[in-house]
Amino acid sequence: MKMKYEALIAGILLLTIGGALASQTSNINSEPTPTMTGSLAKAYLSVSDLYSNSDLVARCKVLSMETHKIKLADQSGGTVPLTYVTVEVVNMINGSSKISTIIVNQYGGEVDGKLESVLGDPLMKTGDDFVLFLKESKSGNYWPVGGPQGRFPIVGGKVYSLADIDSTSTVPAELKTGGVDYAAFVRSLK
Repeated sequence: MKMKYEALIAGILLLTIGGALASQTSNINSEPTPTMTGSLAKAYLSVSDLYSNSDLVARCKVLSMETHKIKLADQSGGTVPLTYVTVEVVNMINGSSKISTIIVNQYGGEVDGKLESVLGDPLMKTGDDFVLFLKESKSGNYWPVGGPQGRFPIVGGKVYSLADIDSTSTVPAELKTGGVDYAAFVRSLK
């Protein structure tokens, strides 16, 4: 009886340790837990509204990212991570056709081994494919119009809004596409 009891305890202990190790390793490649919040300065309620407020609209593929800490303008001395996302312009929809790569700014990223993101604005990743609605900054870099509102992921040839695929998205429901064919999406813009 004592041996059965010890075997039962050993089995429970192995399952517990195995489960703990599995949960630790599953978190290695998971999405970062949002650590910053923000609010949209303006809600764009249609794709045509995004289009008319953009300097450039293009299908882009993420090539690389570089994150830096930047100081907040509020004189608090605080910093936030800002990622410079280098993207290849795959198809220019509206803008200069001479542009082949651009830098898109996004709040969040990894600094000093700590990964931070903004709630509702998932970090872009190398290889991601998007239709981006962009506004040029004084530095020559670009910002997505309306933050996450101006990023439309392309998955399997279909265009989605972040509201379609991310339950924490701050993108208005009016921008949901439900997964429209890329060519049809582009035609709808013109």
